[in-house]
Amino acid sequence: MSRLISITQNFIKNSHQSEQKYQLELHYLDYNFTIYYDLTSEEDPKVLNIYIKDEVPDFVYAYFSLIQGIALEALKRVSAKEFDFYIRDDQARPYFEYYGPEVYKLLALGEEIYNKHLSFSTTDLIFDPNRFGDFFNYSFSEQIELFEEFLSKYIYPHRLYSGQDFDLDIENKTIKIIYEGELLSEEIKILIHDKLKEVLYLTNTTILFQNII
Repeated sequence: MSRLISITQNFIKNSHQSEQKYQLELHYLDYNFTIYYDLTSEEDPKVLNIYIKDEVPDFVYAYFSLIQGIALEALKRVSAKEFDFYIRDDQARPYFEYYGPEVYKLLALGEEIYNKHLSFSTTDLIFDPNRFGDFFNYSFSEQIELFEEFLSKYIYPHRLYSGQDFDLDIENKTIKIIYEGELLSEEIKILIHDKLKEVLYLTNTTILFQNII
């Protein structure tokens, strides 16, 4: 039996809907589901007693198993590598060949719990040019990782996000955001454009959008 299946079975076996104080409707890929959970004291809140009402993919059960008992504040810092390590059968061999949108959308579920209880902090930066240098000096794979982290923190949890898959094309100082799915509204385009420039310090950069039908 794989570790992922074992984690899933244990989570389902040990989770029950009782009198959890909170509930939240979530969306992941083609799945809509409701979770029930409790928080410990307001001084140092931790997420406990998570129960998923509806049937979801094994990855979702494993993610909520991973965050069971962690501090609410730490939901923002659960990484793709941490989740990969948690579900891998061989600790020396990564579960995923690369971290795609499905992984980052999964991590965004925890962001939604966090956002429900705490004001989102615009000072929670994912990139500091004073420490890491210019974004355009990074390798393309590193740029993609930063972009996926940006989506996970700022876009996937947002009420205007409607399930699109995103990719990047970068040439000189022009970033083309290529997406598949429903056409983005002008409101969310402006949000992505302005927020991406802000958090990645993209001065003198052109950001374009392209929809793939």
